Amino acid sequence: MQLLGKILLSKEIISEEQLESALSAQKTKNELLGNILVRLGYIDIRILLKSLAEQFDLPYLDSIKMSISSEELVKTVPLNFLKKNNILPYHFEASKATGRYQTSKQLPDFQKDLPPNAGSRYLKEGTFFVAVSDPLNTEPIDDLQSLTGCDILQVLSPPDEIIKIIHSL
Repeated sequence: MQLLGKILLSKEIISEEQLESALSAQKTKNELLGNILVRLGYIDIRILLKSLAEQFDLPYLDSIKMSISSEELVKTVPLNFLKKNNILPYHFEASKATGRYQTSKQLPDFQKDLPPNAGSRYLKEGTFFVAVSDPLNTEPIDDLQSLTGCDILQVLSPPDEIIKIIHSL
């Protein structure tokens, strides 16, 4: 895994001096390098997230398009859990074993295809695509996996985008 500073340097997003400044600040504070770079104004949050996506080999979405209905989502995952952890399951893809959806491109309106009273039982055989803004905060991802019984695919997204959608649920 390539270091964040090296990624930013190789793309000429920050200078050696800016990196050294941030690394010096990191020695005196218990703060992640990316957060320091944002706080110092060397990069913005979207550049940080795109670079972290590269570092952790995760997809990045600047804008989230929900394919799960709000009603089904809040029946499956408590809204307080989403708010507290700033994570957002935004897409569900059933496993091939169920034969319902083969690819995300074929995914119909989630709510139309649900059997009556499916609830969270429906979600036990598939993958949740979950927008997160912190790839190092894995505990809520583990909790979500336990809660739903689904595989989880993390996708990095700006925290303001996640918050905006959570508040609209």
